[in-house]
Amino acid sequence: SSSLGQGESKVGTLTHSLLPSSLQLTHNLSFLFLCSILYFSSLPVISPLSPPFLSSRFSPLYLSSLNSSCASYVGFQGGAQSVYFGRACNVGNLCHELMHALGLHHEHTRPDRDQYVTIQWDNVVPGKENNFKVKKGDTQDLPYDYDSIMHYGTYYFSSNRNPTIHSKKRGVQIGQRNHLSPLDIARLNKLYQCE
Repeated sequence: SSSLGQGESKVGTLTHSLLPSSLQLTHNLSFLFLCSILYFSSLPVISPLSPPFLSSRFSPLYLSSLNSSCASYVGFQGGAQSVYFGRACNVGNLCHELMHALGLHHEHTRPDRDQYVTIQWDNVVPGKENNFKVKKGDTQDLPYDYDSIMHYGTYYFSSNRNPTIHSKKRGVQIGQRNHLSPLDIARLNKLYQCE
């Protein structure tokens, strides 16, 4: 995915303001959305049935078609907000985009990322460098998470079929879109003070 904006990642400014009140499904995405909610099943406060989602104070979150790619702004931007979901996207991609909408940047853009991965800038598609730049934000004192649904894979946005991200830890897989990692869940719980 590519994030469209840079929301603040401070707990004090994000509490509940990022959570939309209603989810309007378009383009027959109901099934995929419902499947993605299963990823969030261990987050009792952040669910479509929780008070922040049901409150009329918050703006709706829309799933919108965007050709073949997926994208979302990071954090609540104000007013109705779209999460873009294209034909090539799957449930894991949708969860990744919902995590952006909830306020999380890519894991590989953390301020401490250079201790864990190396970005191979020469291999990045021109114009996509922003998806690899370090973002300001609160790591919430949680360790780096190679297994995060928010981490890009080794070859994401490669211009030449060579790696764009090299892990400094041997044997780890990055870029999974199959589950929220325990640290993804911990990050959201801390961000929304659900602990």
